[in-house]
Amino acid sequence: MEYITGKESQNILNITTRQGLNKIVKNNNITVKSQGAGKPNLYLKSDIEKYKKDNKKNIVKYKPKSSVKKDIVKKQRIIKKKETIEKIKEETKKDLQLDNVPRGTNKQELNNEDLQNPLNEIGQNEFNRMVELLKDMGTYKDADRSLVLAYSISYQKYIYSTVASAKEDDTTMDDFGNLKIHPYMIVADKALSQMVKIGQILGVGIRSRIGIETKEKKKETIFDIIRSKDNFD
Repeated sequence: MEYITGKESQNILNITTRQGLNKIVKNNNITVKSQGAGKPNLYLKSDIEKYKKDNKKNIVKYKPKSSVKKDIVKKQRIIKKKETIEKIKEETKKDLQLDNVPRGTNKQELNNEDLQNPLNEIGQNEFNRMVELLKDMGTYKDADRSLVLAYSISYQKYIYSTVASAKEDDTTMDDFGNLKIHPYMIVADKALSQMVKIGQILGVGIRSRIGIETKEKKKETIFDIIRSKDNFD
C-alpha cells in the first residue's frame, strides 16, 4: 500500500487547502496513517484516487471565507499603492517644475521622440554643463558624447528618484507591514553609482584627473561661447 502526503493528496484532488482535504477524509473513510507526534499524516493513495474517480464532478475547490477576505484586502492595498505612486509622480514633477515625467520613469512605450532625445530639462542642463566642463579641462572629444549622454540620463534619474523617495521619508512598508527602503531610493543609489563610474571614465573629479593631461582655459570670444552651447538635440 502506498501512502502519500497531504500536499500530494491535494494536488490529486485539485483542492487548495488542508481544510478541504480534512473534510473529504473525514466524510469518506479515507485511510490515514499517523507518522507520530508533530509529523503530518499520510493518506492512502488508492483511497484518494478512488474518491476522485467516484466524485470527479462533485469536487469543488474549497476556499475559506478568511482567504477571500485576504484577497480583497490585498487588491485594495494594490490599488492604494498605485494611487500613491501616481500622487508621488505628480508632486515630484511639480516640485522639479517639469512638464513631463522624466522619460524612463514609467512603462509607456518609447516613441521616436524619446529615442531622439531621452533627456528632460534637468538632464539637458546637466549635459550642457558636463560638455562645458570637459571642454574647459581640454579633455572633451566627440567620441565622449554618448558617455556624457549616459551620465546625464543617470543624473536626471538620480534627481527625480531622490525627490520622489523623500516624499515618503525614503522608506515604505511591504504587505506585511515591514519597513523597507523605498524603491525610488534604490533607483537613486543605482543612478549615483552609474554617475560615479562614467565620471571616472570622463576624468571628472580630482582623483579621476590624475594622469590625464588638461589645459588652462583660454580666453573666450563671444563666438566661442555661442559655439559651446552644445545641445543633445
